[in-house]
Amino acid sequence: MNNFGIWIDEKTNQEEYIDMFDFRELNLIKIQEKDQLKEIDGLIFVLSDKNNVIKMVEWLFECKTNPALFMWVFSEDGLDNEEEVLINLGVDGIFTSKENIKLFVLSMLNTTKKLMNYSKKKAPSESFFIKDEGKIVINQREVFLTKKESDLFSFLYKNKNNTVFYDKITSAIWPQNNKIKNYIIANLVFHLREKIKESRELELVTVRGRGYMLRDK
Repeated sequence: MNNFGIWIDEKTNQEEYIDMFDFRELNLIKIQEKDQLKEIDGLIFVLSDKNNVIKMVEWLFECKTNPALFMWVFSEDGLDNEEEVLINLGVDGIFTSKENIKLFVLSMLNTTKKLMNYSKKKAPSESFFIKDEGKIVINQREVFLTKKESDLFSFLYKNKNNTVFYDKITSAIWPQNNKIKNYIIANLVFHLREKIKESRELELVTVRGRGYMLRDK
C-alpha cells in the first residue's frame, strides 16, 4: 500500500479533512515535520485560506529534495494566478470541490500505481557509470569526473566490495610511475568520494593501512 501524507493549513478544521480523505486505499499520514517526507509516496496539501499559500509554497520547495514525490493541492478557495505558480513548482494536480474528492483520490491512486509499475520494469540502477564520457549518474543527476577520478572509479567498481591495495591502485592509475605516494592516492580518493557521496547504493571507504573499497551500502 502506498503511503500518502496530508498537510493541512493551521486555520482548517483538520479532523474534517482527514476524515474526508480517509479512504480505504490510502494509508494517510499527517505531515508536520520535514523528515516525514521520506516516509511517503505522495502528499496532499489542503488549503482553506489563500493567505496561507506562502507557507504551503515553502513546503513545496522542501519537497524538491525528493523529486519522486507526487504532490496535489485541494483548495475550496478559488486559485487564480496561483494555479500556474503551483504547477511550475511541481504540483501534479489541483482540485477545488469536495464533491469530487472520490475522483481526486482515484486519480491520485491511478497516477502513483502506473508510474510505480513502470519504474519496476524500466528503472535502472540509481547510480551508473559512463566511462567514455567521464561521468556518473547519481539520483538522475550527472556528476562529471576528471580523467584520474574516472580511471579510479572504473578500477574500484571492477573490484567492488573488495579491498583494493595501494600498490594495485598505483599500477592501474599510474602505470608508468610506481613511486606514487599514498597521500596522492588519498587526495584523489577524497575528491572522488565527495562526488559520489549522495549515492544511495555505493560508498567509498578507507581500509586503514591497506587501501580502499567501493562497496554496496
